[in-house]
Amino acid sequence: MEEKGDWCIGLTMFGKQGRTMARRKETSRLSKTTLESTRKNWGRNLSYTLSVLLVVGLALIAYPAILCKEGSETSANGFNPPMVTHKAESLAELLAIGTEKLANVDIADMNLLCATGLPGSEKLDISKCLARIGEWAERVRYWTDQSMWDFSQNPQNFKNSEAKFRVLILISVLQKEYGVHYNERGERNCNFTNSKNVFIHGMIDDVNGGTCASMPVMYVAVGRRLGYPMKLVLAKTHIFARWEDPKTGEKFNIEGTNAQFADHPDSYYQNWPVRITNAELKQGWYLKPLNPAEELAVFLQNRAYCLFDNNRFREARTAFTESYRLAPQNPLGPAQIAGVSEP
Repeated sequence: MEEKGDWCIGLTMFGKQGRTMARRKETSRLSKTTLESTRKNWGRNLSYTLSVLLVVGLALIAYPAILCKEGSETSANGFNPPMVTHKAESLAELLAIGTEKLANVDIADMNLLCATGLPGSEKLDISKCLARIGEWAERVRYWTDQSMWDFSQNPQNFKNSEAKFRVLILISVLQKEYGVHYNERGERNCNFTNSKNVFIHGMIDDVNGGTCASMPVMYVAVGRRLGYPMKLVLAKTHIFARWEDPKTGEKFNIEGTNAQFADHPDSYYQNWPVRITNAELKQGWYLKPLNPAEELAVFLQNRAYCLFDNNRFREARTAFTESYRLAPQNPLGPAQIAGVSEP
């Protein structure tokens, strides 16, 4: 679980629990919602108007799958969602896809396929989960549009970064409105026996919650549906997300496992939660954005740990082997494979 850093952003309160609901007034305006903050300069009120924005927002809600279409057009905010042109029906089919084509596979789909057949995924409906993530992305879009006025009026309150403001809203909506939260018990106990603790289905209409193995994946999955240039990044025994925009050059890390968003620098993760040596950094596995094949390798690694903790050793070894095939620069790969043997 992420520790409190030097700078973090409090989350917008408009979720199912502890939120301030927007209400109609005689002037047909939405009432103000509040931004929780661990810094005084983040204690700002968000004010919203109905009029055209509300109409647009309702239209977006009515069509939650708009961003899931293959080859969707550039959105009004200038972000272009990736094209999803490959969809596997099984994990075996996913592994058979060439690495060059994995860029066209939805990261959420890859993650969920790696959870199939594991304890905790007995009722997993991948199509339903993907549809829900699409709905959540549209809700994030709606609240971002509604809240953009606050950024335009007070950009200094958000580090003068529209990108960080967008990430703040994304994390706020998922946590406050849809109940995405950190399952501290599963993380602290290193409990890999239940797939819900390490794959994103544990946060979709489920009280289980997620961990650092799954929460950043959810943020990236939703962000990419909005066209955000978000990546997964590895520290030692930890996963976080990163915004890396080649168009503007803006880059920052995203930590959202607590009820806040922090943008710790790489130097923070080089020493937390486990120190990474300079020699290990040169191997090209840590503190760099993962490509699609490496993302799948991480998901397979988590699958292998789940299988191992359920005494399914042969399957665990296979998963570790496939993971290392996709990411041979993983310094732990050989030891992971060698460490699995049937009793």
